[in-house]
Amino acid sequence: GSFSMILLALDLDNTLIHSYKRAAENDVCVETMKTENGIKKLSFMSPDAYRKFTSLSSEIIAVPITTRSQAQFGRISLFGNGTPLAVTANGGDLLVNGVPDREWRSISEALISPSLGELKRGAELLENDKNRSFEVRFVDESFMFTKSENVPETMKMLSESLDMNIVTLHENGSKVYILPKGLDKGSCLERLKKKLSPDITIAAGDSRFDIPMLAAADVPIVPHDLPSGSVNSDALTVCPYSKTGKFAEFILDFAENFYLKYRKNP
Repeated sequence: GSFSMILLALDLDNTLIHSYKRAAENDVCVETMKTENGIKKLSFMSPDAYRKFTSLSSEIIAVPITTRSQAQFGRISLFGNGTPLAVTANGGDLLVNGVPDREWRSISEALISPSLGELKRGAELLENDKNRSFEVRFVDESFMFTKSENVPETMKMLSESLDMNIVTLHENGSKVYILPKGLDKGSCLERLKKKLSPDITIAAGDSRFDIPMLAAADVPIVPHDLPSGSVNSDALTVCPYSKTGKFAEFILDFAENFYLKYRKNP
């Protein structure tokens, strides 16, 4: 019979995986980093989510779509042999078996290009921002990033100085991002759908970065604490838990049930 092809687009941090700060005792470590004191464990999954993800990725196309840089993504061991495709830098790069795809990157560059001047202006403003507490990075030549000790003040300064038709601003804790308007997880998912032609697309994410991607999916899945009304979809599925690891389990259960249903009735 003809199997329906399901694309599962997944945010990583606080969606599929979670920080060591919130890890439970039996959680599986999926990201480590070398430090001067040895190996530091950074990210985890619940045993249930880990097991489900591993078996599910042979049945559907699961593609992580993350704002992480290639280097940060490379620290995650979960995709060693299971996931042939991943998108990093908020849509900037498509990694095929860990190698950046040239064609994808050239399209990204065309999308970033109209915003380059404004991104560079933003970087200069941040260099001179008295609240800045970290270097200004042009992450994988896709967007600007730094940290601030007074995020509201930094965001206000940027929003008053930059053209908001050309760039978008995001904050997350102490982190501040200036992103090109054309490059977001939504345009990224549209590009993936063109490339893969799935029958149905499920997307899951927990933050404002994910909203364009959720809006571009047939079935968006969010935790109950993502501001409601931010995703406009009849098929919106809200996970009742935001307890660490539970959101990932909910997403993978949902995707698996969806797969089993459509496999029987193509």
